[in-house]
Amino acid sequence: ILDRYQVKLLGTSLEAIKKAEDRESFRSLMMEIHEPIPKSVIVSDVQDGVDFANEIGYPIIVRPAYTLGGTGGGIADNEKELREILHKGLLFSRIHQALVEQSVAGWKELEYEVMRDQNDTCIIICNMENIDPVGI
Repeated sequence: ILDRYQVKLLGTSLEAIKKAEDRESFRSLMMEIHEPIPKSVIVSDVQDGVDFANEIGYPIIVRPAYTLGGTGGGIADNEKELREILHKGLLFSRIHQALVEQSVAGWKELEYEVMRDQNDTCIIICNMENIDPVGI
């Protein structure tokens, strides 16, 4: 659609956006560069999500694929909640898939903004610690 309307992206490339938005692609990239990520699995049925949760423990985060604003997702503290959230999430997902992952609720979120020029010179512009713990 971008080509059809001759839209030019500034800054982040379309390829980078796709890698960040496609959960499996992003997960593969993080593993490839040895960046730690929460344990996760992509499922298309409720039982696969329950089996994964039983393996790693609760709480579990459910993120349906291709929904706006996290519609159909949530945090499950037990199997009953997981079954309800996952059932609803899979219905909302246009490809009937969801990412089921280990919760990081309660962790602290630190954010850094870095600027880099064409010579690969980097400078940290600012850093922040969010007041609310991750998962809120």
